Amino acid sequence: VVVKQAAKPSGDVSQGASYTHTFASGNFSGNQTKTLSNLSWTLSGDGGYWGWDNNNGKGIQLGSGSKPYKSLTLKTSAYKGGVKSIKINASGASGTNAKMTVSVGGTQIGSQVSLTTSAKDYTFTSTELLVGDIVITITQTSAKAIYLKSISIN
Repeated sequence: VVVKQAAKPSGDVSQGASYTHTFASGNFSGNQTKTLSNLSWTLSGDGGYWGWDNNNGKGIQLGSGSKPYKSLTLKTSAYKGGVKSIKINASGASGTNAKMTVSVGGTQIGSQVSLTTSAKDYTFTSTELLVGDIVITITQTSAKAIYLKSISIN
């Protein structure tokens, strides 16, 4: 008796390995590409300040009242495998009116969220495994700092 395993159908996607990065001071010092916990990420947008929140544990500071990011994108093409959920710990400065969306391979996952002034986890979940570029977009009509504390991909 010969038993053969069927070939994996083309187009099938396997879930990628879990990824977590907790931001540290100096992770970004401009609009640039940096390797964060073995994944290459590109920060782009119209902000002009990059710092660290020493007092409230909110993580890296992107933009400021005088040099805000009205539009910020954090993108990676380096994650391999399917994505089911992305969790981002983020916040804005007092009075922020910032909104965040996440897409994988051009498909938005979860719903757009409004950032609060307290650092908190926002989880974006897909009903199916998605592949492709992971893009985190934050826009605001206010002129406030944005903070990122951590990112997890599953």
